[in-house]
Amino acid sequence: MEITLGKKLDSYALNRDLDKHQSIKICADVSTKVKPGKVLTRCPLCDSDRINYLQTIYNFDYSECNNCRVAFVSNPPEDIDIENLYKSDSYTRNNNKLFSSDSTIDFRIKNISKPKVEYLLKRLHTPKKSWLDIGCGIGEVLYVLSMIGNWNTLGVETNDFERIYGNEHFGLNIIDKYVNADNIKDFDKKFGVISLFGVLEHIKNPNELISQISLIQETNDNLILEVPNYPSLSVYSQLTFPEYVNRGMHPPLHLFLFSLNSLELMMEKFGYKITHAWYFGQDFYEIWSTLALFTNNKLNNSLLHNNVSLLINDFQQVIDNQRLSDEIIIIAKKM
Repeated sequence: MEITLGKKLDSYALNRDLDKHQSIKICADVSTKVKPGKVLTRCPLCDSDRINYLQTIYNFDYSECNNCRVAFVSNPPEDIDIENLYKSDSYTRNNNKLFSSDSTIDFRIKNISKPKVEYLLKRLHTPKKSWLDIGCGIGEVLYVLSMIGNWNTLGVETNDFERIYGNEHFGLNIIDKYVNADNIKDFDKKFGVISLFGVLEHIKNPNELISQISLIQETNDNLILEVPNYPSLSVYSQLTFPEYVNRGMHPPLHLFLFSLNSLELMMEKFGYKITHAWYFGQDFYEIWSTLALFTNNKLNNSLLHNNVSLLINDFQQVIDNQRLSDEIIIIAKKM
């Protein structure tokens, strides 16, 4: 397996303001409106009973599986409550803010989507020039592929705002469909690459979705996953300060955080082998912005902050080198 460590990204260009009080308040409000469900006594990924409690965040309990090393919400909401959460005005309003500015979208394409696609294209196994992106959002990855050319792409997105934006703004083909056992055959053997960027952690039963995807891919086809990595320094910060979470371990939006070991076991179960893994993240910014909460806003725009921000990539690279980044991308080959 080829391991890549680190990616340059100026987190402060996304949001130089360290004050995340309002963001935390919004996240806490979204989470605490949802009722926790029944307590799980076995790991939902590998079915082991060797699990231990980690922390309670906004009324939801995170546990760790000692067998596969996945972290998961051990009292997840009922399916209908999760569905209602993603349809709620508060979630939709805050999610859409991310795409409210053309300059923000341009930054994300240049600094996030383009390097991601360039990394992936150098490492794919399939000869097929067809790519299905499940939960594609506004289609930033598909847009980069369209600029490269020679790719037959399709996006799947149930969020109306994001789907319409991607189709109209980027000229993409994004359809409104929730991929499940009833319609998975619609995509049978058509796509050499299937990707889920920031999707699997939101799903109550990841095994079921990966199982369905495995049925429509052929030998040497690729499955790409981007998920929160566990453990990470961001996780350690959030476990230490659970009242200040606004990303990462944010239940019940993120039901899972995956270790590479847990991903390997899941891929093997459904006939895939991981060939590449890429660790990167924003752990330093996570810790720095959390510590800033204790300074009564003195750190924000301070001489210290302005100079430390110049070193963010250096600090983050040290974290990435230890595989303690808060994100991981894997490329898996169908065997």
